[in-house]
Amino acid sequence: MNIIEFLVKHHNLNQSQIAEAVGVSRAQVSKWKSGDSISFEKREALQKLCGAFTDDFEVFSMFGTEESAVYWSQVAQEVDTWSWLGGSPDEDWVHLNVYQVLKALTDSGFIAPNETLEDKKDDEHFLEIFRTAVVYTGTIDKWVDLYMGNYDMDSTMDITEEVFASLADLSVYHIINESKDVPESAQLFSTSTYSKLNQLIHQYCLQRTHNNLPIMEDYFKILTENPEVLNDDFFKADAIDEYISFNDRVVRAEVMALRMQVESLQMEIAKLKAK
Repeated sequence: MNIIEFLVKHHNLNQSQIAEAVGVSRAQVSKWKSGDSISFEKREALQKLCGAFTDDFEVFSMFGTEESAVYWSQVAQEVDTWSWLGGSPDEDWVHLNVYQVLKALTDSGFIAPNETLEDKKDDEHFLEIFRTAVVYTGTIDKWVDLYMGNYDMDSTMDITEEVFASLADLSVYHIINESKDVPESAQLFSTSTYSKLNQLIHQYCLQRTHNNLPIMEDYFKILTENPEVLNDDFFKADAIDEYISFNDRVVRAEVMALRMQVESLQMEIAKLKAK
């Protein structure tokens, strides 16, 4: 939604009224609505006209007021996720993460917060979903940065950036799959998110094999595993098999066998200590 669409929908203004208010022709307003760039001066006038506090009108229509945005940033501060954000919460964090998570929740059918803040304070179910989505986003962000953040590799950099841009959607995808009480529209969102991320990871693996780079992890894990256990198992799923050589698969099997032996020994040691 751009600013012209927002004014028409939420302020019941037609294009002629908008044109008169900011001192341009109706034809110019029509061009803006179609995507033409808006000068800084005219954008300021349009923002003043609709009372917006941000250029992102999808965000503005979700929150309704700046006070609502402030409240939700305060809610986010209750979640201990600052370490993966590289510092203390600030305005950039609010725009980059809280808004993205809330937009993903809204796109999937959950009701976003508005100016009736007191109602949302009592909605513990929504708050819990929100907190979980924020934590999931941070966890997946760290994993992707560690295992897919090959910024020295031009052929995969764009793919990795697309994955990063989809982290909020991916977090909500996991919440939908884990929950019983979700909106009916959530399944369509979940299917679409899975299809998009599955294709991106497929392209990433193809680029690595094309450039004779090793497959270091089961990159599909961000789709198949709960974010809380992303780091628990090495090559747990089989989806990655088609991208690795026979020799690598043999090594993988040997590593898994050794790991199982270690886990078995650890269990035996724990039993002996308990006696």
